[in-house]
Amino acid sequence: MILVFTFVSLWIEALWPLVISAVVTFLFLLATARNDWTEKSVFGKANTLTAFRLLAVFYLALYGFQLNNYLILGIGLLILILDGVDGWLAKRNHETSDFGAYFDKETDAFFMLILCLLAIGKGLIWSWVVLLGLMRYLFAIFLFLYKTEVKAERRSQVGRIIYIIVVSALLSAFLPYPVIYQPAILIATVLLGYSFSRDILWILKKG
Repeated sequence: MILVFTFVSLWIEALWPLVISAVVTFLFLLATARNDWTEKSVFGKANTLTAFRLLAVFYLALYGFQLNNYLILGIGLLILILDGVDGWLAKRNHETSDFGAYFDKETDAFFMLILCLLAIGKGLIWSWVVLLGLMRYLFAIFLFLYKTEVKAERRSQVGRIIYIIVVSALLSAFLPYPVIYQPAILIATVLLGYSFSRDILWILKKG
């Protein structure tokens, strides 16, 4: 759904269709996984923090085109920093769960997509960079079509580092230094493509 409405939003040059589709998608996820939020079936502090990050992403999606680029950068950095905190909270409070990991990854993916669309909409980066924000959704389609028992990409330290690099590169686009952020985004695209290629090859070998 998010993949389809991304192109709708690009076509009409407004992000509200994508936001509506994302709200429906995340609410469906929260409702259907009600008993799997944590081991004790409570939502927990870590998931609450992830939900706060998601709300901040929704705020950027709805108001980003009216915001100063430096404010977008500041909010984006806060979302990125808190991404490390919710994982720490989950371990500290014994709230780790498959749902929490999935919720976190979906929030991360949506965050990247919104950063791409805002930067494109503001004329800061090339339109093809939307593929950077869509890679995880395209990967999900691959998993569905391949009908593998693997339901998600591997969680690894390398993947985590690449995610931080990619988001940092996208955030740098909101600074007035294209000579820096344009090469950074090109490098980030190569790294993310490499990361998902590794996962696809791993899945093909397992299959």
